Amino acid sequence: MFNEDFKQYKGHIVRVICNDGREYVGEPTIFRDHDATSLPGSDCISFYESNTYRVADFFRAEIKDIVVICEQEAQEA
Repeated sequence: MFNEDFKQYKGHIVRVICNDGREYVGEPTIFRDHDATSLPGSDCISFYESNTYRVADFFRAEIKDIVVICEQEAQEA
């Protein structure tokens, strides 16, 4: 099970590598932490896909590793 803090990846493009071999590349947009009553590994890192309006969730228990590809540059308003 992946044990690092998900929030450290905010503002970065990352590659999520799952235990079953699946991979996903993107900028994480949602970080869900669960409390002590939740099942171990049920907190997740999520990616909003604006082209499909879907959210790709990856739960801590299924993540093998997260690799930083690059830091996102700040976008001007």
